[in-house]
Formats: sequence, structure tokens, C-alpha cells
Amino acid sequence: MKRLRRIAKLVLLVIGWLLLTANALVFNNTTGWGLFLFYSGFLLVTLLSAGPSLKRVQLKTASVHYGQSGQVFTLPVEIKARRFWLPFFQVRLREDYAQGQQFFFYHGQKLQLHFPLVLNQRGRFEKPPLLLSGGDLFGMILKEQTCQLPSTLYVLPKEDPQGKKLGRKVQQQLTNQLFGEVLPQIKGYREYRFGDNRRQVDWKISARQRSLTIREQEVGQEIRPLLLFWGQEGPDFEVALSRYYSMQKELPLGTPQYLLGQTVQLVETERLFAEFTGFTEVPTTPTWKNQDLLVFYPKMDAQLQGKITDWRKQNRVTLYPLMENEPSASSSAHHGKQVSP
Repeated sequence: MKRLRRIAKLVLLVIGWLLLTANALVFNNTTGWGLFLFYSGFLLVTLLSAGPSLKRVQLKTASVHYGQSGQVFTLPVEIKARRFWLPFFQVRLREDYAQGQQFFFYHGQKLQLHFPLVLNQRGRFEKPPLLLSGGDLFGMILKEQTCQLPSTLYVLPKEDPQGKKLGRKVQQQLTNQLFGEVLPQIKGYREYRFGDNRRQVDWKISARQRSLTIREQEVGQEIRPLLLFWGQEGPDFEVALSRYYSMQKELPLGTPQYLLGQTVQLVETERLFAEFTGFTEVPTTPTWKNQDLLVFYPKMDAQLQGKITDWRKQNRVTLYPLMENEPSASSSAHHGKQVSP
């Protein structure tokens, strides 16, 4: 449709020129020739100013950009008009979710432009498309070309106030707890001797053997905090991810954490939060030992309960529900409470 309109405009311009030419030749008066010369000049400027190719407009920007869902991101773009044989050239850049901007260029000019983009969706976007349009000085002839910026835009999860509040709470708990403490491991058993600490008595074995039996313990490895996000797909997945993302931003930089999704990923860069996808089938997780696992989840179900049972065998586990409709620490023995192996 746009192409037909352009052709129709060009045909009308040519028809107008032919009519004025015929008028000047037939009546052969000053007015007729004056209109003919004026219209011929107008037509010549229109055709010449629409002549330069849009391929001569160069677009440059950084190779990687980071934005956050729900916010306005300003995309910087450098535009250079090269080898134009006319002093001015009209160019307009427009993106689907950005307001169009209109400029005039001359030979060799560089402009640093900024396009506000409303980021509505989390994800990774390769080579954002921009619509480059240009035409003559009078707007009679227009042409368009879609260009792809040589850049990758990572849109991170939306900022969540409840997640930030949870992050401050978790940070306080981590500060109050003695992390780096040593988890004792059982070396063997022996009979009770006078002076032994009664806390080391294994009462179950003592009852079976009908004599006091002591657990001999040896120093184990240090317990270290490790954050886990249970990324199960569901209606609350994006909200839970945004809440977890905002939460972990409140913790010290470098706190080890894993995202449990279609793949189990150790978080080493923020871009993982933009690319992360949830799972429908429970992924295989590493075998963690002597860790303080802080598990953040959107919803408790049998699959997560099974994983928690496995993790509890060799780790200490603390659970944090990310959704308001999940049971709190006061109503469940497994939520928001430390569970030691």
C-alpha cells in the first residue's frame, strides 16, 4: 500500500509537469512559462533530494546494553551520513516502541541520538530493529529501510519492592548467624566413659544396646551459604523471578547462587537473569555437601519436597517462599525455618 502511494505521488508530479509544459507551449505567455520554470525547479529539487541511498547512513551503538523490565531505557545511537552529494538529507528513525525522531543531515555529519525505549518484556534481544526512512525536502517522495543495530539488549527482571524488603531481611539473618561454622561429622561409636559430654550420647543406639554409647565426632568442613532459586514454570514464575532478583541485589556482591531452570546455572553475570527460562521437568542438581542452602521458591509441591529431603541429608536448609499465598515460617515447620541434617 505504501509503495502504491509513493508511485501515485510520483505519477501526479509528472502529470502536473506535463500539463504545465503543454500550457506553456500552447499559450506561449509569460505566466505559463513562469509556472513551468517554477514547477520544473520544484520537481528537480524533489527528485534530487530523494536520490541518495539509505544504505549510506551508518548506525553505531555499543555491542551490549542492559535495561530493566518496566522501565524506560535510553538507547544511544550514533548516526553518520557518508558520501552525500547534496547538502541536506532528511532521515527519520523509528522503533516500534520508541517515539520517532526526524533530522537533517549533511555530508560527513555525525549525530549522537538517544531513543527512549519502554521495556515491557524480560529477555535477550539480538540486533534491535530500527526503521530508517528518508525522502525529499518537501516530503513528497518517501522511502524506508529496516536496519538492525549490531547490538544485544539484555532486559533484566522488573524491580520488586517486596523482593528488596526480603533481601534486607535475609541479609540481617546472614549477619546474625555464625556462617563459616564447622559441621561435625560422626567418626564412630564407643561406650560411655566417665567425664564424657552427655550431649554426645546417641540415645537410640544406647537403648538398643542397653548401655550408654557415645558418638565420636571429627571436625568437618565449613558450612557456607548458597542461594538457590527454584525456577519452576507457572503463572507466578515471572513475579517470583523479579522478586528473587531484587532480593539478591540487596546481598553482598559475590554471594554464590544457582538458578534452577531448564539448565542449572551458577550466577556469574547479571545477563543470566535476562536469559533464564524455567523448567517443567525437575533438573538434575549438583551434589552439595556441608552447605547452608537458602532455597527461594514460588510454590511448594511434591517435587520440591523431594529435593529438600535429599538436600537435608548433607546440608542445612532454609526455605523462603516468594509468593504471599505460600505458608509462612509461623505456620509450617519447613518454611522459613532452618532444617539441619
